[in-house]
Formats: sequence, structure tokens, C-alpha cells
Amino acid sequence: MPNNEEESVQGNDIPVIYVDAFRIGYDAYKFILDLGTYCPTNKQSMYQFRVSMAPVTFKLFLKEADQARENYETT
Repeated sequence: MPNNEEESVQGNDIPVIYVDAFRIGYDAYKFILDLGTYCPTNKQSMYQFRVSMAPVTFKLFLKEADQARENYETT
């Protein structure tokens, strides 16, 4: 996996979004991540994107996210 934003978008036209609010849900078949931004003036989060993942994909996502966090904290 790429280690930084430049590596992850190099040669791709993937839009970059800023997220500082999220919620996670699930049902019998998938995990659901709602992503958005927090508005301090009205103290509410506005969710603008939804990501749906199979349980095995979600577990891999968590593993990669934890590894990225560890790498970040040691640099």
C-alpha cells in the first residue's frame, strides 16, 4: 500500500476528499462507513459519502489502517 497521498494518487485521477466525521454500521452482509465533515457552528456532522464493504474487506481495511497509523506514529 502507498505510504502517502502523493504515492496513492500518482498517475490516477482519484478525487481527494477531506473527512473529519464518520460513523460505522453493519448488517448481515456488509459494513457501511458514512464519511463527511463536522460543522462546529451547528455542532452537527454532514455525511456526504457512503462506503460499503464485505466483512473480509473491512477486516483488511482495518489491518491496513492500523499499520498506517503505526508507521505514522513512528516517523
